[in-house]
Amino acid sequence: MACRQRPAHRPTPLLESALSPLFPSLLKKHTHSHALLPSKKEKPLLFTFYICYKVIPYYHISNVKEESTIQTLLYGAQIITQNEQDEIHKEGWILLKDDRIIGIGAGAPPEVPEGTVKRCLPGRVIMPGIVNIHTHVGGTLFKGLTEDIKGAFCGLAFPMERFITRESMYSISMLGAMEAVKFGSTFIDDLYHFPESTARAAEELGLHGIIAQKIYDPDLQNLHDNDYSSVPGQAAQKLQANVDLYETFNGRGNGRIEIGFAPHATDTVPIALAKEIAATAGKYHAPIHTHVAQTPQEIAHDREAYGMTPVEYLFETGLAQQKLIAAHCVCVTENDVRLLAENKVHVAHCPEVFFKAGYFAPVDLWHKYGVTYALGTDWVTLNPWTNMRIYLGCWRTLGGLDEQQAGAKLAFRKITMDAARLVGKEKEIGSLEVGKKADLIVMDAREPHLQPMYDLDIRSTLVWNATGNEVETVIIDGKTIVDGKRVLTVDETAATQEATVICHKYLARQLGAQNQL
Repeated sequence: MACRQRPAHRPTPLLESALSPLFPSLLKKHTHSHALLPSKKEKPLLFTFYICYKVIPYYHISNVKEESTIQTLLYGAQIITQNEQDEIHKEGWILLKDDRIIGIGAGAPPEVPEGTVKRCLPGRVIMPGIVNIHTHVGGTLFKGLTEDIKGAFCGLAFPMERFITRESMYSISMLGAMEAVKFGSTFIDDLYHFPESTARAAEELGLHGIIAQKIYDPDLQNLHDNDYSSVPGQAAQKLQANVDLYETFNGRGNGRIEIGFAPHATDTVPIALAKEIAATAGKYHAPIHTHVAQTPQEIAHDREAYGMTPVEYLFETGLAQQKLIAAHCVCVTENDVRLLAENKVHVAHCPEVFFKAGYFAPVDLWHKYGVTYALGTDWVTLNPWTNMRIYLGCWRTLGGLDEQQAGAKLAFRKITMDAARLVGKEKEIGSLEVGKKADLIVMDAREPHLQPMYDLDIRSTLVWNATGNEVETVIIDGKTIVDGKRVLTVDETAATQEATVICHKYLARQLGAQNQL
């Protein structure tokens, strides 16, 4: 089916026949332009006609409950399915009904029922939505602050977090979530402060996600001084907040929002607390998300406080036996890597954030033992496209893998099906297949930096050249969240401005506090 241009608007024959007896000068004078310009005598009558013909019927229709079934056909685009056969359709089509994919194939699209929304997309690439398995969308607060300042993670970011409120976290989370979705992420696995605000933002925006409360025992802003003193009552309060979050938000957004539990990190969650969190999550059959072996300070703390490594801590506390996402696992021993691999612990690998920090996971050992992992972006920069390039570059440089072992095909798998599998969603998302959720993105491949796009494997062109700004349309659960590169579900401009003002205010407060020291 060829893509057709939409015809220029003109009065319909039905409207012309209705207007002619009432307004004899109306169409006669403007045959060529079809401009409906009545005479002075005709204007009052035309106004009455407009009210009867347009306003009243519109009011009536808008107050009638519409059928819930919505069917959409996208065609004329290249389609990366990420299915088991790894099919890529040079020119294909995909048919959506409500929140599901009901058809997909190569070549001309099938005949579809009247009323189906049809979109012809030549020069575009349709692919599964990106499954981002480690994020802190609220961490967009620190964009440009942590990369070039020594010790900024504990010395600037953690202290600055004390200014965040439930209300401001909603605005900041919305900003980060919009960044994530506009780069093509349709699913996030997120833990941070005031997660009820993040859950609300994700629900309103239209994202799929697992959201959790960051649970910890010490005052995080004291970690800069290696002070892990317990704050009385804090851990219990945060665990209860996570339970409340589960009972309030789990299943919201037509099931798009799921609630997990998030012990912050191995050094900020004592063993007894970690066991209590594991038991509570088990009671609710909820997933767990934590940071593991992310800094040398954490390693030193765990060896001194517990007499074990962060990975060994996972097994001691029972966290490893749960539905766990262990983020990072960077500062690990060979025995740690063996334990992770043999027990198939699910690891969220975030290459870009550690590439910036100047150190990296021993990926040669990960490859040797076969660690189970997929990609996440972490915070500040929520761009999976730059993340993929750094991932492949580091695995080739530090892991000793060649272009065939660490190529675009692998990177795509780590943001789609492998990522979906690690969060237990492989039957719902991660590939474009009949019966799965209608979660997909459309990229504009007509940009100069994506041309020529050869048929050998278009994923290579995308991984090594795309910026993320080519994402034109994002559909989640069958609903269009982004179109024309603009967010549709919230006021993107207003939300961005509101969050930006808050972030600047918090930085000013932090710098003012530091100057008083």
